[in-house]
Amino acid sequence: MPKAKSKSKKPATRAARPSARSEAGNRGRQQRSIANRSTAQEPTEDGDRPVFFWKETEREVGFLSPWYKCVFKESGVRYTSVGHSILAEKARLFGDNDALKQILAADTAEEQKLWGGNIKGINDKIWEEHALDIATRANIAKFFVSAPLKGRLESFGTREFVLASPHDRLFGIGFNAADAIQVGKEQWGQNLFGQALHATRSLLDYTLRSATARQYDEMGVR
Repeated sequence: MPKAKSKSKKPATRAARPSARSEAGNRGRQQRSIANRSTAQEPTEDGDRPVFFWKETEREVGFLSPWYKCVFKESGVRYTSVGHSILAEKARLFGDNDALKQILAADTAEEQKLWGGNIKGINDKIWEEHALDIATRANIAKFFVSAPLKGRLESFGTREFVLASPHDRLFGIGFNAADAIQVGKEQWGQNLFGQALHATRSLLDYTLRSATARQYDEMGVR
């Protein structure tokens, strides 16, 4: 009889152990999933990897693209994207008012790019001197009017933004993401658009910290 009782207990004990391991495994997977989702904010191995982006249609990073649609205003002028603003400022810089009117009136990115490609009197050296400031101001205007986009920008932490356009070595690096990793940074273009996003993120962070400090002061917190 004792043996029979012993046999009846063993299966119950064996059944309980896998259940405990299964629950622990599930908890572990959930924790790893949460950790993976937070890699943009916490200093991990991924935190050192650049954020490559290019086209506005890219699922996770398309919102960083110059041509991602987001309506905002600069000096009272309405733009539909950062790229739209950059082309308009380029026409202004070189005094091509006809191109400027057409760029501002264009409804689609395709039309805006078409007229932007027809700007007259361009001096490449002068353009390079102004391009970073123009792109930065446009990005600041874009992200300051959209809290959701602002949050997505900040979610990448301190990671480097890289415009992986194979067709642009001024605003981008002249390579797509896969080729960029292969060739190494020493062969990349200037990535001015990525730099503009860095500057925008820094300003957003400073603004947030300043606002928080003011709130603490008003509350008497030191």
